Amino acid sequence: MAHEHEHAHCGCDCGCGHDHKEKAAVLEYLVLGLSLVGLVLSFFKLVPYIDPAWIAILLCGKDIFIGAFKAIRQKKITSSLLVSVAILASVALEIFCLLGFAGGHHGESYLFAAGEIAFLMCLGEFLEEKTVKKSKSGVQKLAKLLPHTAKAMRDGEWTEIAVSKLHIGDVILVNPEETVPADGVVIKGESAVDNSHMTGESVHADVAKGDFVYGGARNVYGVLEVQITQKCEDMALSRMIRLTEEAQGKKAPIARTADRWASVLVPVAALIAVLIFLTAYFVLQVSLIDALVRGVSVLVVFCPCALTLATPTAISASFGAFSKQGVLAKSGGAVEALADTKYVAFDKTGTLTKGMLAVTDIKLLTVEEETFFSLLKTAESISEHPIAKAILKDERGSVLPCEQQAVHRGMGVSCVIDGKAVKAMRAKADADAVVQTWQQQGKTVITLTVDNETIGLCALADTLRAEAKNTATALKGMQIEPVMLTGDNGGTAEFIANQAGISKVEHSLMPEKKTEIVSFLKDIGKTVYVGDGINDTPALATADVGISMSVLGSDIATQNADICLFTEDLTVLPWLIQSAKRVLFTIKTNIIFAMTVNVIAVILSFLGYLSPVGGALLHNGVSVLVVLNSCRLLNMKK
Repeated sequence: MAHEHEHAHCGCDCGCGHDHKEKAAVLEYLVLGLSLVGLVLSFFKLVPYIDPAWIAILLCGKDIFIGAFKAIRQKKITSSLLVSVAILASVALEIFCLLGFAGGHHGESYLFAAGEIAFLMCLGEFLEEKTVKKSKSGVQKLAKLLPHTAKAMRDGEWTEIAVSKLHIGDVILVNPEETVPADGVVIKGESAVDNSHMTGESVHADVAKGDFVYGGARNVYGVLEVQITQKCEDMALSRMIRLTEEAQGKKAPIARTADRWASVLVPVAALIAVLIFLTAYFVLQVSLIDALVRGVSVLVVFCPCALTLATPTAISASFGAFSKQGVLAKSGGAVEALADTKYVAFDKTGTLTKGMLAVTDIKLLTVEEETFFSLLKTAESISEHPIAKAILKDERGSVLPCEQQAVHRGMGVSCVIDGKAVKAMRAKADADAVVQTWQQQGKTVITLTVDNETIGLCALADTLRAEAKNTATALKGMQIEPVMLTGDNGGTAEFIANQAGISKVEHSLMPEKKTEIVSFLKDIGKTVYVGDGINDTPALATADVGISMSVLGSDIATQNADICLFTEDLTVLPWLIQSAKRVLFTIKTNIIFAMTVNVIAVILSFLGYLSPVGGALLHNGVSVLVVLNSCRLLNMKK
C-alpha cells in the first residue's frame, strides 16, 4: 500500500522529496480513515440502499488487486493473489444473496467481510512500514545534523558559504555551540566536542591542534579552526547514511524461508478451500451457499500475510534498536547468524586495544615525577614521532625553555636545559631486569639521562580498552569462547590477552593466516570476527559475521563487514548477541503463532463455526499482532 506512493528524494535542496512523502503519508491516513468509517457504517447498517463497505474494498483493495495482477503477469504466486481471490469470493457471496440464490439467513454482510479483509491487510502493511521507518529514523536523523552553511576562509576573510561548496584543504571556523560542518583536523584552538551522534559516547571529547573532528559534532565551548579532510559525500556521517540504505535491501535467510513458505501456502490454501467446499457440500450435505461460505472462510484465514510479515518487521525493528546503541547491521542474515555465535575472534591493535601509544610505567631514580616528565616532555617536544606525541599527551609535567634540540634518528632526542644535557633514548635490549620485563611485554622503553646520568625510565605501549576484560567475561558467561588473533609478537600478544582475560591467543599472524584460523573455527561453530583495519578485511569477509570496529576509518574493512560499530564500547558485543537471540526468538514465535492460528481457523471454517467475517477478523488480527510483537524489539536497550 504505502510503499507504492513513496518517492525518492530528488537530490536538490528544495524539499520536494519531503513534500512528496508528506502527501503520501496524508493519503495513507485518509485511505485508512475513510475505509474504517465505511466499515463501521456497514457493520451497524446505518446507510440504506448501498453498503459503505465498498469504500474499504475500493480504497484498500486497489493496491492488493494491482499486486495480484502483476503477479499473474509475471507468473508468480504471491499472498496478494490469494487475498484478492478471498475478497472477490466474499463479494460473489454477497451477489448470490442479492440475486436470491441464498436466503441471507446468515445475517451477515459479505461485503463487510471483503472490506474488512482489504482494510486489515492495508493496516498490517501500514504498521509494517511504520516499523521500518521508525527503525531507520535513529540513523536518518543524522542527515539533519549538518548545517547548510559554513564560515570558510576566503581571500583572508571568514565568508559564509554553502557546505556543499567546501573542498578538501579549506579552513572553516566553528564557534561555541555550533555544529562542525564537515570532517577535518583542528589547526587552531581548543575545545570539547559532542560526538554522541557518531560514537554513542555521552562524554565530550577534548580536541586541540592536530585532533580529528567529525562533521555533525557539536562544538561545546572553544573557537576552532578546522581544515577539511573529506568531501561532503565522503564524510563519516555520509558513509553512515549510505550504509543504512544498503542495510535496508538485504534479507535474512529465515526471511527467504518465510517467502518460500508463502509461495507454497497460496496454492495449498486454494486446494484446501476447494476440498472443504466439496466435502461440506457432498459429504456433510450442507447447502451450496454454506459450502461456499466455508470454502471462502478458508481462503480468508489461510492467507500467509502474518507469516511474511513475521521476519521483515522483526529485523527492521532490531535495526532501529541497534542504531540507537551505535551499531549498524547491514543484513538480516548477520543478525540471524549472530544469534548462534560460538566463537568471537578479536584483532588486537585498535580493537582490544586503543591503537595509540600511552605511558604505562615509569621508574624514577633520582628525581620527582613532575620533574622527570617536564624534562622528558621538553626533550621530546621537537619530535613528531608517535612516541613523542604519546609522551606530550601525558598530563604530568610541562615543557620547559630549552636550546640545542636535536633528533637522533632511530635512537631518540636531546636538548640542553639550564646548561645541562638532557637525552631521551630508547633503552637497549641488554639493560636491567625492569627494562627486560617491560620489553618482554611488548613495551617501548625510554631512558632519560641528565649529563649522562640516568634519572629514570619510561615505558610506553598500546593500552587495553577499559571494557575489554568485562566483554570477554560476559562472552564466556554466554558459553562463547573469545579468541585473540594478532600479527604482534608472542610477548605482546600474551600480555594483552592476559589483561583481557582471553586464554586462546594466536600471534605473529599474517592476514592469510588469520583467515585460515577463522575458517577453521567456522567448521566448529558460528564465528564472529571483530577487526578494524585493512589487514582484517579477509577475516571479516570469511567469518560468519564480520564486525568492523573502524567504520569511520577503513572503508575497505567497512565494506567487507556485516556489522559496523559506531561506538568504541566493546561491551556492546555481548548485548548485540543477546539481542540477536531475542530477535530470532521473536521471529520464530511470530511464525509459530500465525501458523497455529491458521490451522485452528481452517478447522473451525470446515465445521462452519467461522464465517468470512470472523475469519477476516481473526486472520488479519493475527497479522497486526505479529507486527506489534515485532515492534517491541525497538525498545531493546543495552
